[in-house]
Amino acid sequence: MRALGLFTQAPWLLLRSAAVQVPYPELLSVPLDEAFAEALRRFVAPFARSLSWPELSLIPRERHTSSIPRALLGLAGTLTRGEHPYLAKTAGQDLARAAHATLRGSQAARWFDFLCLNQAIDVRQLAPAWRPDELEPFVEAKVLLRRDGTVMLPVTVVPWGRRWYAAESLHLREHAAAYGTRGVPLDPETDVQIRWFWRTYSGRRFRRFFEAGTGTGVVTLELAELASQREGGEYDARGLAFARVNGALWDRDVRFVYTDVLSGAHGSYDLLHFAPWQPTESTLHLVLGYLDALPVHLADDGEAVVFVSHRGEADDDAVLTPIADTLARHGLSADQDTLNAYDHGAAGVVAQSFLRIRRQTRARPITPLPTRGRAIHQLRRRLATLR
Repeated sequence: MRALGLFTQAPWLLLRSAAVQVPYPELLSVPLDEAFAEALRRFVAPFARSLSWPELSLIPRERHTSSIPRALLGLAGTLTRGEHPYLAKTAGQDLARAAHATLRGSQAARWFDFLCLNQAIDVRQLAPAWRPDELEPFVEAKVLLRRDGTVMLPVTVVPWGRRWYAAESLHLREHAAAYGTRGVPLDPETDVQIRWFWRTYSGRRFRRFFEAGTGTGVVTLELAELASQREGGEYDARGLAFARVNGALWDRDVRFVYTDVLSGAHGSYDLLHFAPWQPTESTLHLVLGYLDALPVHLADDGEAVVFVSHRGEADDDAVLTPIADTLARHGLSADQDTLNAYDHGAAGVVAQSFLRIRRQTRARPITPLPTRGRAIHQLRRRLATLR
């Protein structure tokens, strides 16, 4: 039957491959392992001597057409809100790149495009970091994908503070239909989660931390000051591979394991975290499965955090209502910290909230905190009913 299925699909596959050109078919077969991580580290090191990762973090990775005044306002707003500009959805990439090229020179600008935007580059433009005759070991290790006189990275180098992380190739994500996958995203929500943890648990130190759905592993790796022992679990094989590459780059003590929700967790943890892909309505079954498994792994005085998107309140929402019922069934309760609210097309007004879960029973399993984000969400919901 499987062979028959492939036979019936063959004409479609031939038409698809003929219609869509995939310039780097080997991209999905790159060995994302420790050897790759070490080769990537060696390759990036000479660039890092001339580049400033904090400066590159200030350049948005996406281009949005806008006037110069609007671009300036967008960049200023991003910086004042404390967001990670490279990941933030803001206008001003062209302006930021031009300013960087003026300050650092055209060579630094070309290297940013090559390392952080996955643009192919002439091998001669890699000098003085690397000469053309020095690149063959990196091509063999698949750290570089070569086409005649040009090379491209199979991953994106993401500037982050004084570090950089390996993330999915922007080239792959921009041509997702051709490659048949969008790979493992590293989106603004990653930065939102990290900044929330730093702000919420500043000054505290946990013994054991476990993140389910760790993706590229950046959240787990960035929380070194919060927990002595950190573990990240991921069910997607490519995501787990990226997490292990980043662990090999920056912290080999962090353990990254395969897990279906919490199956890879062992023992109890003082702090746990789960942020399924948005929107939460499409991944609600994972959240509820996580909550069902949580009592086994939550320390008596520990906390678990779940990052969710929702449209309503705990008593009238497709996401929060079943979560509240599940918490009550397990003798758990949560504080709801709503960060923001926005219009999301046909989905209406959507909010993003962190649920801080503890072992305690309340009349209301989910207690909303009086935050600015909650007030904005309530106001937008009322305005939406008046339209």
